[in-house]
Amino acid sequence: PPLEKLRSVNAASRLMGDSANLSPFAVMKAQEEYVNRTGDHRMYHTFQALRSLVDVRINLKNHGVQYALQNIARKEIEARGPLRVIFHSDEFKALKAEMQTAAGDPT
Repeated sequence: PPLEKLRSVNAASRLMGDSANLSPFAVMKAQEEYVNRTGDHRMYHTFQALRSLVDVRINLKNHGVQYALQNIARKEIEARGPLRVIFHSDEFKALKAEMQTAAGDPT
């Protein structure tokens, strides 16, 4: 959802490529470009949500499921705006449950 929302407002060309290759730095630069171009800061939480989700994906890839779950738990505590909505969505809860099963966590 955050990526689609940012793409729909043409936030930055660097967000138009393959989402599997996005980095937190690319999202930060896209936010900087967007604000410099438009002067609009209303998408701040959407950019933050996208950066957090990209960070979780990178942690999953680089450090494994257990570390990614710990990272998600930390982010859930601090989540605001769109990220909070995502973390409370049924889709995300189902994904997290699958990750917990893969990690051997019965909760």
